[in-house]
Formats: sequence, structure tokens, C-alpha cells
Amino acid sequence: MKAIKIGLAIVVIGAIAFFVIKSLGSTNELEEIPPSKNAFVERIKNEIGSIKTHPNSEFNKSIYTDIKYLIDDHYKPHPPQHPYGRLGETQGENDQRKDILSRDLYSAYANKFLEQAFYVFNNTSWKSKDLAFIRREYKALQDSPYLESGNALNTKFEDIKRIFNKYDEINRFISSCNKFSYPTNPALKDTFPIDDVRSKLNQVTTYRNTRLGNSYLNNCERLHIALNAIPQNLYDKHFKYLDNKIDAWSGMFEAYNSQKTYTDNVYTPFKNEIELLDNTLYQIPELPNVKYNHLMKKWNKDASNAYDYFSNKQN
Repeated sequence: MKAIKIGLAIVVIGAIAFFVIKSLGSTNELEEIPPSKNAFVERIKNEIGSIKTHPNSEFNKSIYTDIKYLIDDHYKPHPPQHPYGRLGETQGENDQRKDILSRDLYSAYANKFLEQAFYVFNNTSWKSKDLAFIRREYKALQDSPYLESGNALNTKFEDIKRIFNKYDEINRFISSCNKFSYPTNPALKDTFPIDDVRSKLNQVTTYRNTRLGNSYLNNCERLHIALNAIPQNLYDKHFKYLDNKIDAWSGMFEAYNSQKTYTDNVYTPFKNEIELLDNTLYQIPELPNVKYNHLMKKWNKDASNAYDYFSNKQN
């Protein structure tokens, strides 16, 4: 009986040992190494990840171009080792990984580009070369097949579009003010286009009061400087017009048969024109009266000459 019990114990212990060894697997299974990752894919992933570390203070399109070249190059067949390309073991795998890597590259670069673009917009110095790059690049990224509808990137691209639309509008306005024209050889009946000037000065005030119509655009120091210069520029054009007109019509009193006729038809109408050159219209801080006084002195001298002429004529 004792021998039977001992035998049963041995059998049980043996069975337990068998199942323990079986659960651990064979020696060959323990020595198996997991399949290695694709080194080419991993390199590209690391390059894409490095985009995030680039500073926002400078644009670097070359990193995008270089990584895109790597993807395209590794995707191409390289026989005999990589007949389907280096990104996968089959053509389907190669195609799939190229698409995934291209989308990841687009997403990483587009997000970094937006950070860099709004870094410019949030500062006061908007360099022309930076604006040209942003304008060109956002349009290219917006037209990419990798940009899906509903993606948050679309909102940022639309923000950039609005910034440039308003930026171009204000620059066109500034240019129209700088090119503002007036008669250079004015006839006596000609007048300086005051209504047009008033309209432009009102527009300057509107831009100022609305912070240029865009919070980002309001940061652009160059636009503020150009807008602030408009009243003085228009004032100077107005002065030049009046000065030229005085030169053209001085001494014309001889064409009139009396002092009163000259005064009513020449002196007084033009004196009224000169008086429009005041700060009520232009509202330039601390505007000196030098130019206004210069004009009045010249025109009053002509009136004095007219008085002498008609007095001598009566004698």
C-alpha cells in the first residue's frame, strides 16, 4: 500500500513538472528575437519629430524639403535588396507607409509653419521677405491633398487670409494717399480736391479707431507709421498746390479794369482757398503756421501790388 502511494506521488510530481515546462515554452521559443523595426522608416519618423524643436523665430522650408526627399527616395524600388522600396516588404506596405509618413510630415510642418507665421504677426516688425514667404507657403499648404476638411489648420489658414486681405487693403489706401494728385498748372477756377482729402483723412481715423480692423495687423509698426504720415503728406501737397497757384496768378490784376473787380474775382476767392490750409482739416499735432503764413504773405504782397497799380492808374 505504501509503495502505491509513493508511485502515485511520483506520477503527480512528474505531471506538474511537464505542464510547468510546457507553459514556459520550448528552448527555441525562448530564444526567438522580435522582428526588428524598419530602420528607414524610423529615421524618417525621427526627422519629422525634430521639426517641433525648430525655433519659431525663423522659417526653415529646407527641413520639409529634405524629409520629403527621403520619403520619395526610400519609396522608390532599390533592387535587389529592396525591389518594392525601402519602406515595406511588399508594394502595398511600401505604399501605405509612404502615405502615412507624408501625412505626418505635412501635419508636423504645417503646424510649425503656423507657429512661425503667427510669431511674425505677433511682433511689430513685419519683414517683407517673411510676409512674402508666409503668403506663398500658406496657399501651398492650404491646397495640399493632405489637408482634410474640418481640420483645425483650416481655421488658421483662413485667419492668415483675412490678415493679408486687410493688409493689402490698407497698403492700397496708403499708396493712393501717397500718389494723391492735384492740378499742377491750376486755372483760376480750379480748387484743391478738399472733399477727397477729407474722405482720406476720415479713413485714416477709422483705421486708427478700429485698430486697423485686425488685432494681428494692429501689431505692424510700419503700417501705423505710414498711416500717421498721411495727414502731413496731404497737407504738404495742399501747400504746394496753393504755392504754385500763387506763382501762376500773381500780377494778373493788370487784366482787370478795377481794384474791386480784381478783389472780387481773384484776391478774395483765392484768399479763401488759402484759409482752408488750417489744422481744422488736417489736425496735425503742433503744426507750425510757417507754410500758411508764407502763402498769406505772398498773396497779400500781390494784393498790395494790385492796390498800387490801380491807384497809379486812377492818377
